[in-house]
Amino acid sequence: MKLLRFVIPLFFFWNTILFSDQIESIQLPLDTLTIAFGGDTHFVWGISELQKKEGLTSPVTKILPFFSRFDFRALNIETVISYNGKSKNKKNYVFQSDPENLQVLKELKLNLAILGNNHTYDLKDEGLKEMLDWFKKYEIPTIGAGLNLQESTKPYIAEIKNIKLAFFSVSLINPKEDYADVNKPGIANLNPMLLQEISKTQKSVDYIFLSIHWGQEYNPFISKEQKNLTQQLFKRGVNFIVGHHPHIPQGIEVYSNSAVVYSLGNFLFGSAHYLQDENIVAVFHFDPNTKKFLGIEIYPITGRYRKYGYKLDEPNEDDKDKLFKELYYLSKKENPQQNIFISKNRKSLFIKALD
Repeated sequence: MKLLRFVIPLFFFWNTILFSDQIESIQLPLDTLTIAFGGDTHFVWGISELQKKEGLTSPVTKILPFFSRFDFRALNIETVISYNGKSKNKKNYVFQSDPENLQVLKELKLNLAILGNNHTYDLKDEGLKEMLDWFKKYEIPTIGAGLNLQESTKPYIAEIKNIKLAFFSVSLINPKEDYADVNKPGIANLNPMLLQEISKTQKSVDYIFLSIHWGQEYNPFISKEQKNLTQQLFKRGVNFIVGHHPHIPQGIEVYSNSAVVYSLGNFLFGSAHYLQDENIVAVFHFDPNTKKFLGIEIYPITGRYRKYGYKLDEPNEDDKDKLFKELYYLSKKENPQQNIFISKNRKSLFIKALD
C-alpha cells in the first residue's frame, strides 16, 4: 500500500492520538470459533525458486504454527495446479503450479480452496479438470469452479462447534469464456443460479460467506460499485464477503451480523512488485454458545517480498504499525461507526461487531 502513503488525504492523520488510544485487551470466549482467510496464493516465480533451494515447504515453515491454530482455514488459490493444459491465448501471465504443492496446502491444514479468480482457468478445460482431480485426491474441498454451471455455484457447507456455515466463491473480472455454463467447465460468477443457491442455502445455515475476486490491482480504495454491490448482497442473504485481487489489503466494514473485507492482499505470491506491502489474514470470531458473530481479527503477514524474501512470517513492529494505521483509517473511512482496536501485544487489529 505504498500508493496509499502518497495519496491518502492528510485529514486521515490528524487524529493520531485517537488511533493511539485504541489499544486494549480483547476479551473473547475461550472456545470462540475462528474462521481464517488468506489471500492470493500460488507457487511460481520467487516461491518456486525458494522451494528449489530450500525445500517444498520452506516458504510456509515459519507461519505454520500461526495458521494451523484456527478452527477453519481458507485460501484463494490463484494458479492452475496441474501438469497438463493449454494456455489461453493473449494472456500476459499464466500461473501453473506443480501438483506436489498440494502437500504444502496439507501442511497448512487447509480446509477450503477458493478457486473463483482470474487464474484458475489459465489452462482451459484440461487444466481445470486435472486441478479438481488433484484437490479430490488430497481431500481438500473447493468452491468457485467446476465442470459445469451447477458444480461451480455449489457451496461448501461445514458445521463447526455447533455453527453451520456455507461458503461460496465468484470472480467478477474474468472474460466471458472463463465462466462455467450448463455443459461447460469454468469459474463461477454472480449468475442467477448462484443467487438462487444463496437464497435456498440461507434457510439451512447460520451464516453465509461469499469470496469475491474483484477490485483494482494495487489501489487501496474501493469503488462505489463495490460498495453498492456489497449492500445488495447483504440484502440477498450473504453475511460475510471476503475479497481479493488487488494484491494489497483494503478497508474493512463490520456491522452487527455482517461484514466485508474488501481485499486481503496476497498470502503466498511469487512476484516482487514495487507496490507490494504487508498482507493480512482475516479471522472471523463467533461465540459457539450463542452463535453470535463477535468481530474480525486482522493479523499482518509479510508481503514485501523484496524486503523479506518469500518466507511467510510476522512483519517487524514498524511495518505492523504502519499497516494497522492504514487499515484503521481506510476502514473508518468506509464506516465511521466501527469499533477498531489494536491488541495490547500489538500483534493484531480487532474490529468488533456492532451491537
